[in-house]
Amino acid sequence: MDAVIAATGLRPETALARRAGLTINRGVCVDSYLQTSNADIYALGDCAEINGQVLPFLQPIQLSAMVLAKNLLGNNTPLKLPAMLVKIKTPELPLHLAGETQRQDLRWQINTERQGMVARGVDDADQLRAFVVSEDRMKEAFGLLKTLSM
Repeated sequence: MDAVIAATGLRPETALARRAGLTINRGVCVDSYLQTSNADIYALGDCAEINGQVLPFLQPIQLSAMVLAKNLLGNNTPLKLPAMLVKIKTPELPLHLAGETQRQDLRWQINTERQGMVARGVDDADQLRAFVVSEDRMKEAFGLLKTLSM
């Protein structure tokens, strides 16, 4: 296997935010407090680009909603995201992945077997920074997630 491509098809809808004059990149740009370039407007979910990352997955949306609720009540709580497991549920090649899978400086150690694949992305210090597992090897994902350096 030469490559694993996750094409989830989600793209932030930013037309309304653009018309409102908000800063847009790949999504509506927000800081760790989910505040946009307009101090009175917040964003979360599929449209938000949080500190440079678009995270159109359930866990970051749920955590963002809790932080936003606190901040709207007057707290000053930053969003702190843990290492998260992304599950891609396709019948032909189900995958679990986590970490900084798009980093260009990682060395990938790929082990393919009949039961599936385990690909580990390690940095120059041999720290696990990302992984992708497929099929029957997906049961290894939680163990890898615990050792992921973020």
